[in-house]
Amino acid sequence: MKTFSQIVDDYLKERSALGFKDVDYRQRMNRIVKLQAQIDYGRPILSEKTLEKWAEVLPCESERTRFNRISQIRSLSIYMHRMGYDTITIPKHYVPYKDSTYKPYIFSKEELGLILSHVDIQCMEGVSTNASLVYPVLFRLLIGSGLRISEALAINKADYNPETGVIKLVTTKNNRERFIPIAESINERLKHYSEQMAACFKGYPYTDFLFPNVYGKPYHKSTIYSVFRKALWKSGIKHGGRGKGPRLHDLRHSYAVMVLNRGFSEGRQMDALLQGLSIYMGHTGLKSTEKYLRMTKEMHANVTDKFTGKFGWVLEGEKNHENK
Repeated sequence: MKTFSQIVDDYLKERSALGFKDVDYRQRMNRIVKLQAQIDYGRPILSEKTLEKWAEVLPCESERTRFNRISQIRSLSIYMHRMGYDTITIPKHYVPYKDSTYKPYIFSKEELGLILSHVDIQCMEGVSTNASLVYPVLFRLLIGSGLRISEALAINKADYNPETGVIKLVTTKNNRERFIPIAESINERLKHYSEQMAACFKGYPYTDFLFPNVYGKPYHKSTIYSVFRKALWKSGIKHGGRGKGPRLHDLRHSYAVMVLNRGFSEGRQMDALLQGLSIYMGHTGLKSTEKYLRMTKEMHANVTDKFTGKFGWVLEGEKNHENK
């Protein structure tokens, strides 16, 4: 008879075979295994008591994070039920999901320049040689390509082509491989960075990752976030506290808005631009991309007049669209 830990291992192997490669998901599953061992001693069951303990509200936890935690244990329960194990049935809406009310912070070009300057300055103030090479290039890639931080940190050296300036993303939020062409200036920085890393970091030839830490592993997101927060502070950009931003992910939002702003200024067809941006950003549909139109509206007073025919409902908000 298998233990609960072995059942979870089988579940993760099945997910991996289906193409899922989320490191955070596996780490959270390990926490479920530890909790279940305390309550049900590793027996091959998923009990109501384990669920109730797992579903408890954690300090400073957002509703979205809690919803994601419970969705994960629910997926495990579905797998266990399918495999014939003793498990509680968890309703889909065990915890109702309320969409985040957070409004993304869109950085100006001047603010982005300040952030990069202060990231560079941090790299002169006692960080490791490895970090002093990684941080400046990593932040320029985030700002200039709109990648998610998890995607950037997971890039393998083999998936970056310096000749074409194209990066293949394998570990993505929606588990869809995509190819990202990067700006020539960023590509030149990446080429120079790779040469410097090979010369200064003895372990670089032996790691698969484009942006490894001193141990040859990917940096943790929290490490990069700490660099970002310090750069914000030094740049004079106020932070509203936990959950209020600006967030590291807002660099991605800022990139998308800049792309739309440039397309608008150049008179490009907005429907084609949205389609292309949606694919580039790795969205599963246009809904995630269309929200940037509302942000663009705030910067161009006449954007409503130009796009009311096709995208007016987006500019006015989702509520109006639902009433039509």
